[in-house]
Amino acid sequence: MDEDHKRVLLTVSEEELSKAIGRKGQNARLTSRLIGYDLVIEKDEHAAKVFESHVEEAVHRIAADLDIDRNIARKLVGEGLSDLSNFADADVDDIASIVDGDTELAQQIVDKVAAITSGS
Repeated sequence: MDEDHKRVLLTVSEEELSKAIGRKGQNARLTSRLIGYDLVIEKDEHAAKVFESHVEEAVHRIAADLDIDRNIARKLVGEGLSDLSNFADADVDDIASIVDGDTELAQQIVDKVAAITSGS
């Protein structure tokens, strides 16, 4: 908040950016009038970077744990399989649908997860 210049900087997630601005800027304009300050709305780049960092860590971990290509790991993480514990309810068909129908690869992944999680 910059009281000298009557200006407020608001950072929001990318998902909330359109809501904060509103159709044709109406939410931002109305808020600005109500509070008597110019409202500057920006996307929160830090949150996006933190999220991407977490995704990259999960991709690296899944790729290493399962000894698979990072692109395959990225697909799995993108579908919510970001930790080996998330694979518990996934079967070969579920995994195959994520890895472009490759049932052989899907079976290898399921077998590796089972071996790791059973302590073998």
